[in-house]
Amino acid sequence: MTILGYEHERELLGRPSHETIHYLRPDGSPFPAAQCPLLRPRLTGETLHLEHDWFVRKDGTQVAVSYSSAPVDLTGGRGAVVAFRDISDRLRLGEVQASRAHYAGASSSWISTT
Repeated sequence: MTILGYEHERELLGRPSHETIHYLRPDGSPFPAAQCPLLRPRLTGETLHLEHDWFVRKDGTQVAVSYSSAPVDLTGGRGAVVAFRDISDRLRLGEVQASRAHYAGASSSWISTT
């Protein structure tokens, strides 16, 4: 839960997932619940895995995540259980590698033309 800025599970238990951690798009605009893939397993009964999405932390900032959401039968109906991980470091590493590749390509083309 520390990824999301919560100290204890009880801060999240019983709260609706979309309205708590998935209500904004990366640009800060509202993300309608009707379009939320996080909720899909609850509706369809199918398991979903996304390699790159965003969750909203307790303080309102966003974190890049990879997650799986699976249906779970509850007394009051079907719910969903979500397992996720922070992929921010992986994304930053990818940006650094892309920048280096771009710089290396620019350097070699500059060197080869002189």
